[in-house]
This record gives sequence, structure tokens and C-alpha cells, in this order.
Amino acid sequence: MALHNPALLPLVPERLLRQRHVFERGDTRFRAAARLLQALWRERRKFPEGHYTNAAGTRRRLGSRLAADAARNGANFLTPEIFGQARLDLAYREPGALIDIERMHSNMLSSMPLCFNLLAPLKLDKKLARRVFNQLAPGIAKEISHIQFEHSPGRGILLSRRTARRSTRSPPHVAAMVAERS
Repeated sequence: MALHNPALLPLVPERLLRQRHVFERGDTRFRAAARLLQALWRERRKFPEGHYTNAAGTRRRLGSRLAADAARNGANFLTPEIFGQARLDLAYREPGALIDIERMHSNMLSSMPLCFNLLAPLKLDKKLARRVFNQLAPGIAKEISHIQFEHSPGRGILLSRRTARRSTRSPPHVAAMVAERS
């Protein structure tokens, strides 16, 4: 069965979501469950709860966010090494890369820290990266020379009139691997 099948997801009671400050009226079952799990993870590690400010400027507590101090200290990353790599990649990001720094550090549901948590260990250990990628696709790489976060080889190139407007929504966060083929 597919992981995204709603039948496999709990129907979390609204009372519980409100108790943990993670109730969002428009959330799907998946997002509500994920938001609750993130709040529980944060609580178990005794990280303080963060806030969310909506477009109208209203600020409220949100259990799936980290407080500013915890966020600045890298609590959204699995290890200090991953946090260090994320800071380095942020400093050396490509011009035009769409990285929302506050979201990366404080939003525990964001794909940005997920990408770093998953792939930064591979960037830090090229031999591990080679083994992982060759396990996923045998023979794909003899050597891994570089892993780049939020990379787009065509960034800034206008392909058509339809692509002229820049989206205000964050794109999926991806990493590119540069490898010498086996």
C-alpha cells in the first residue's frame, strides 16, 4: 500500500492537536499527524515552542516550530556537523537560490532541513555517498566529486514568457550530485 493512503493515517482528535498547539484548520490528515509528531519530538528534546506570524501580522504559538534560540543553535538539524554544513552551504549558495533562512531553521515540517539532514552526511563523506548512490543505482558513480544544495544549472535563464514571473512559493529543495560514472 502507498504511504500516502489516508486509511493508513490516524485521524488525530482536534482536542489533541489544539493541546499541542498544532491545530491548523486546512491541514490534511497527513500534515496534521506530521505536525503533531514534530511537536512531540520537540517536546521530548525539551526545545521551546516557536511562533508563526500570518500575512495579517497575527503571531501565535505553533508546536511544529522551534523558538528562535533553539533554531539559531541548529535544533532543526540532526547533528552539529549537519548544521555546520547547512550554514556553509547557505553562505555559498548560488545567486537566486530560493532558501528561506527562517523556515530552514525553525519550521520542523520544512523540506529544507530535511534535505540537509538526509544528504549533508553524504556531502561530508564522499565514500559514503558513493556507496549509497551505487546501492540505489548500481554502477552510477565511480567517484562523487561534489554535492550541491538548491542547485539549478539553468537558474536565471528565461525559457519562455510563461517562466518570466518568479513564484513566491518555495520550490522543492533538491541537491545535485556530480559524479564520475563507473
